[in-house]
Formats: sequence, C-alpha cells, structure tokens
Amino acid sequence: MSWDSVILEECESGSSLAGAVERLFASQRLDWRQFQEGEAALSMLRRKELTVDGQHVIVQANPGRRRSTLAKTDTESVAARNCFLCPQHMPPEERGVAYGSYVILPNPYPVLGRHCTIPHREHRPQRVKGQVGAMLGIARGLGPEMVVFYNGPRCGASAPDHHEPIERMRRLE
Repeated sequence: MSWDSVILEECESGSSLAGAVERLFASQRLDWRQFQEGEAALSMLRRKELTVDGQHVIVQANPGRRRSTLAKTDTESVAARNCFLCPQHMPPEERGVAYGSYVILPNPYPVLGRHCTIPHREHRPQRVKGQVGAMLGIARGLGPEMVVFYNGPRCGASAPDHHEPIERMRRLE
C-alpha cells in the first residue's frame, strides 16, 4: 500500500484543513471498526479535577488507551516490528488527509475526541529541529479549537522511530 491509496484528500496551505479532517473522521467512523471501537472507548474515560495550592489539574484515565500506552518502545522491540505509521503496514481501512509532507490520520486509540496523529510521509527518525514551521502551519490550518503537542521519542510516543511531529486533539471541555 502507498500513501496514494491511503489519502482521501490533499490539502494545500490556505485550504480548509479543518474541514478536510472533519470529513476524514466522518468517513472513518463509517468504514474503520478499530477506529469506531477506539472512539467508543472514550465513554469509559474517567476524569477527576484536583486542586493543589489553588492550582487546578484535570487527571484522566482512559482504559481504551492501554494498548497504545503499554506499547514496547525499547530499541529491540521497535526494530522487530513493522512501523504502523508507514502506509504499507497500516490497517487497510485507515485513511488520512495529506498536508505538505505530512499525513493527518485519526488515532484509533484517542485520548480525547478528534485525536489525530500526524506523521511525515517518509519513515525517518523523529526530530523537532527544522520542523517547527511545518508544525505551526498545520496548527494554523486546523484552527483554534484544537490543541497541538509534540509527542517525541522520549515523551511516550508509541512509534518513536517514525517522525510524528505533532498530535492534535480537541480541547478539554
């Protein structure tokens, strides 16, 4: 499988990236069972607000994320598996929206609603250096209703070997 068979829509700078991502999620809700199950698992999400010294923190537990959060990311385990962010190893139902050198994919193990993973089209090591401009362009294209963060190889990324500059998700409500 190639990126051409995965990509539902190609977005250019200035086009409606947010709209394309909404259409992607609607399509994946109909066509991809693993994604449907991941979104359904959000109903088991437990949140608690903690207050320490006047500061509020929301803590959440999502049992549906166990497979992702417990993924082995040591060098040997990563070397022994196929990269699930490369198109030839993705589930056949998974689709994405292309934006420059990146592809926006729905995360089948979401932390919150509309959780995306945004890998580079090339399989290459994760490095934030030299990618900030691209990340800001994607963030701008997706709009202010989303939160952006870099999930690097030392930050708990379950694919530390593939450049995955940012993950995107809806803000906590």
